[in-house]
Amino acid sequence: MLVAVSGVGASLVQSDAGSVEIEDLRWETPTGKTMSALLYVPESATPDNPAPGVVASHGWFNNREMQDLNYVELARRGFVVMSIDMYGHGDSDWLVPGEEAVAGTGMYDAVKLMHDLPYVDPQEIGVTGHSNGARAANFSVLEDNEAAEPLIAAVLLVDNDPIYKNPETGEWVNVYGARDTGLIQAKYDEFFFRTYDENGVVLTAPRDYVSTDNAQSFLHFGADPSSFTD
Repeated sequence: MLVAVSGVGASLVQSDAGSVEIEDLRWETPTGKTMSALLYVPESATPDNPAPGVVASHGWFNNREMQDLNYVELARRGFVVMSIDMYGHGDSDWLVPGEEAVAGTGMYDAVKLMHDLPYVDPQEIGVTGHSNGARAANFSVLEDNEAAEPLIAAVLLVDNDPIYKNPETGEWVNVYGARDTGLIQAKYDEFFFRTYDENGVVLTAPRDYVSTDNAQSFLHFGADPSSFTD
């Protein structure tokens, strides 16, 4: 009885008492791989009233359910949300080592599908991810920058670094362009938001992130921190 009551309660919370339709997706992507995702569609999203869309991703060694804290609340607030199993995770196809950036580890393939949904506003699609899910968002932005028709309007990175410099030239860069872009940074992050010297010695800890050149360049849309006057 307790299990049944708990199951019904969880279903009511996830579906906002039935006002959000939940679909379990499997499809062959343009990359030629099978992708798995959960799709949350609020009843307010219709072809006559298309809603903003969000593609959300978990971090490494997790799966699509890991983002439930975010996608349930976003769907309750009127967003169409697709929470993916990144390639190499859950029920999505695997990648061979070295192919992690392919289609944004699957995120950009999900963006392409969301763009074609009739109840999603194609001009208002955002991506977000936690840890290496944020890396998938970075990969997706880079692919989107090369697309004939860019599809991503907004980016929220959670607990992973933005892209600060052009890897080929070492120059400060703004890969996010005019997109609405945000960052959630943990003060005591386990892996990211550090700076290092040429020998790999840590110079600054995550708690000092906002004062670093990396953070300041990101906050100033890719400008060289040495040129700041404010």
